Amino acid sequence: MRFLKEQLERCGVEYFDYYMAHDAEDRYYEGLCKKLDIFNVMKEFKSEGRIKKLGLSLHDSPDVLDKILTEHHEIEFVLLQINYRDWNSSYVRSRECYEMALKHKKPVFVMGPVKGGQLAHVNKDVKRLFNNHNDLPPALWALSFVLNLDNVDMVLSGMSTLDEVSENMEFIRNFTKLNEDEVRILNIAGDLLENRGEIQCTTCDYCKGHCPNDIPISRYFDLYNLNKKSDRLNPMYYDEYNLISQEFGGASECIECGECEETCPQHLKISKELKKVANIFE
Repeated sequence: MRFLKEQLERCGVEYFDYYMAHDAEDRYYEGLCKKLDIFNVMKEFKSEGRIKKLGLSLHDSPDVLDKILTEHHEIEFVLLQINYRDWNSSYVRSRECYEMALKHKKPVFVMGPVKGGQLAHVNKDVKRLFNNHNDLPPALWALSFVLNLDNVDMVLSGMSTLDEVSENMEFIRNFTKLNEDEVRILNIAGDLLENRGEIQCTTCDYCKGHCPNDIPISRYFDLYNLNKKSDRLNPMYYDEYNLISQEFGGASECIECGECEETCPQHLKISKELKKVANIFE
């Protein structure tokens, strides 16, 4: 109740149209969610008019989503990480989670349509693939993929400038369904990125502050991915890594305590990925 009251006050509203239990993955659902009776508390908020629609966000398997939606019919929408890179991923399992929401007749809200900006800065192979068809920027190709899904009601796209807001609004306003060739192109793009070996970090920084050696995890992963796109060790990224590591812990200073991995919504094996960073830059 304290959190909801603060949120309403900060937003200057009397109710929220949509309200979610955040990241109700299995360890939280079977633990805190049930212990604190989160979904029944949210139902009370709704009965009081403080919430119009109840939902949840999830970074977990379709089986967990199935369990939650089976046990809680009051859930009215689901926020899922969906993009063409993760659609057929055996790790994120976007398509399977989307289909599970469809099975339960729950509308889908999309987070990460551009995968934390990764799909706005694709490698040269994907860029060439897109450019051979039209001059649409890679980020809008990524938005096209999720907008083309029938059961998507809302798309949450990260934007940093007013120009990006205007561009997204204009694009969505005029969006028309993709044709078969465009769907095929996005599927090929997903396959090309699947084989690049980039670290699937979305730079959410949930891991920040959990490392005893103060390793700037997402910054190192970002440099690693940028270097991957250039297909060789880029001196610019090497120099930047050295500058950062003078102020913070280096990638090789990871002691594999697992603190950061406990907070990662992507369930990355961060200690393993940091070894890849160290091998490149140290």
